[in-house]
Amino acid sequence: MGRIQVFKPPVLRPLLSSARPQSPPCTQYHNDMATLEVIANPTNAAVDIVLVHGWLDGREPWTYSSATSSVFWPKTLLAAEIPGARIIEIRYDTELKKFWSVSAETPLDTLSDDIFWELEIVRSSTETRKRPIILVAHSIGGLVCENALIRATDGTDDRKELASCIRRMAFLGTPHGADAASWGETARKFLILSQNPDVPITENWIRRLAKFVALSERFPAVVEARSRNAETRLEVACFYEGLRTACGNGSTTLADELSASIPRCPPPERLEANHQNLGVFPNKEDPNFRRVCRQLVRWARDLSKPSGNDQQARFVSNATFSGPNNSGFQLGMNTGTLSGFTFGGGTR
Repeated sequence: MGRIQVFKPPVLRPLLSSARPQSPPCTQYHNDMATLEVIANPTNAAVDIVLVHGWLDGREPWTYSSATSSVFWPKTLLAAEIPGARIIEIRYDTELKKFWSVSAETPLDTLSDDIFWELEIVRSSTETRKRPIILVAHSIGGLVCENALIRATDGTDDRKELASCIRRMAFLGTPHGADAASWGETARKFLILSQNPDVPITENWIRRLAKFVALSERFPAVVEARSRNAETRLEVACFYEGLRTACGNGSTTLADELSASIPRCPPPERLEANHQNLGVFPNKEDPNFRRVCRQLVRWARDLSKPSGNDQQARFVSNATFSGPNNSGFQLGMNTGTLSGFTFGGGTR
């Protein structure tokens, strides 16, 4: 493992505010396969938004590039839309030939464990282990996140705690398959796009894609099981590519409406972009950004609301007493009427 840089910023308070305090300097954590960077860290953060990229095709993740501008939208756009969120980016090796390997210890498992290990480090070192998490994943990054959640759910107590904090997941063009044949076709498309078509697509290779078939079956079951508990309910939003991607002498889609769908989850929304451009936005007026951001803003608002216990504590702490302890009036967050007095409902 590489050397980990640990820092101790001020304790982050779980309050959502429209204020935009200055963020501490960017901080990186890294191991041999993954690098985590905190790109926005307001002192009033109440939720973590974690971005996990997919296939990069030689590009910078989450970055719109043109001849005149370069926009890293998580920092320049998203941080302004959700000022009460710590925003974290995780990068990892995405060599597709290795990703679709069917070796005994798959790169999918290794990547999944390393990404969650990085996330554990930053949350433990900043005393934010209980903070809710929104995961945003593009392309095969979504498969890494799904697998990481499943492995954490079945893992140690620390990993189970981390898994329970993941409350929302947004997938941008993450493909899914119903059987080994469909997963084999998805892998074939990715390998052609990455100019690695030399991997033999044999029947034996397809049969050994059982890892991805199991992922397609287990993840919806985890989402459904979590839905039974309001405190740990996991919501999912999927987006699919509305434009085709150039592939060989023609074009294709890697995550169309059907492929981007997850059983027992809401139907996916369409974005007007090809596969590579699903995770990049030029400005805040971009329709694709507005569609994705709308979901993230709603989630951040919901997760930043105080829990029932917190709300009850506020009611008690705002109450005051007048008179002796045994016979005085309690004035505060109460409702009702007593001898001409009205509590919580105005004067009468």
